[in-house]
Amino acid sequence: MSKQELVEKMAEKAGLTKADAARALDAFTESVTEALKAGDKVSLVGFGTYATSERPAREGRNPRTGETVKIAARTAIIIINFITNDVFIYYLLSKFNIYIKNIHP
Repeated sequence: MSKQELVEKMAEKAGLTKADAARALDAFTESVTEALKAGDKVSLVGFGTYATSERPAREGRNPRTGETVKIAARTAIIIINFITNDVFIYYLLSKFNIYIKNIHP
């Protein structure tokens, strides 16, 4: 489902205009992003739980040359028990510029 399709579905189900639904979706994703950047855990029953985890700097190897390279420390989004769509995942990726680790119990 694309963001546009999601906006259309939200507008239909909530009786909103597409513009209002788009603003609501943007407000939702921005609010979740801000909470995660602040280090908060976001739990939405039936949708998923999102948190961040700090990854320390480490050494790795370039697979092509075998050369040792330094990998910088970074923040990862951890998604626990989720039911979500690709639009939200891609939005978070673009805002954090990091990878997502999926954890299933």
